[in-house]
Amino acid sequence: TAAHRTVKANLVRWLNSSNDAVWEWMSAPVVPLEQQSPPPEVTNQSFVRTTKRHRSSPRPEPASASSGSRLKPPAAPELPSSLSSSSSRPRSGSPSSRQTSRQMSEVQPTGIIFEWPRDQVVPGSEHVRKYFLYEFLHRHWLGWLLWLFEHQLFLSFLNDAVDGQAVPLAIPIPLAPGVYSDLEMWLPEIRVMLILELRFTDQHYITGVTVAVVDGLLDQVANTVKAQSLPKDLRELDARLADFTEPIELRFDVALSWPQDERLRLELRNVGTSLHLPQ
Repeated sequence: TAAHRTVKANLVRWLNSSNDAVWEWMSAPVVPLEQQSPPPEVTNQSFVRTTKRHRSSPRPEPASASSGSRLKPPAAPELPSSLSSSSSRPRSGSPSSRQTSRQMSEVQPTGIIFEWPRDQVVPGSEHVRKYFLYEFLHRHWLGWLLWLFEHQLFLSFLNDAVDGQAVPLAIPIPLAPGVYSDLEMWLPEIRVMLILELRFTDQHYITGVTVAVVDGLLDQVANTVKAQSLPKDLRELDARLADFTEPIELRFDVALSWPQDERLRLELRNVGTSLHLPQ
């Protein structure tokens, strides 16, 4: 029916719109540390004073972009062929959507991507399905509906809505800046993007899992952890340094760089210290 086709078309467009919104959130400029109210031991670091220039905006794309280090927006699923003949509705391949994809590709930030092997994801998806249904069965009446109409809803309606193709669902995982009691330290804002590849051809609904983090955020995390972990005086770590008359403070900044495709390098920059010998 026409109503059925409209619901399916709107479902695909909602999925694309949701993924676009998560991607924009993920690729937004990294908030400078001084704007996140860090503790004094972090504020006094030289990295904080250079954060704006260092990673406040996405870096320009290098001559050779790496699929392992260059974050990309989730691929938009196309409308099913049964709906593509409707000229009154914009299609995912329309000029406006192509322009959006082109604009998004121009500001792709670099980051780290963790992709789980498919041979581990697909068998595990059955456990996720059972956990999801059983949690709803015990907590909400909606669980009974999902359990009773699972085949009609997922394997028939949703599979037909996406024309049998695998579709990505981007899920934002925001972690606010603050003190984490388990770690006993302050951490800056962390934005994690979880991408689930969904397919509704059988009950193994999740066929792919990807986690992405912008490396500018990891720079901040590494430097804040370093600032709160290293002692102010290295003489506390080694008795052989006790003869130095003044506190030994080791100063350096941590930075991530991509010298080659899919090769991450951890760099220590601006390394320095002062040693005061007895007279």
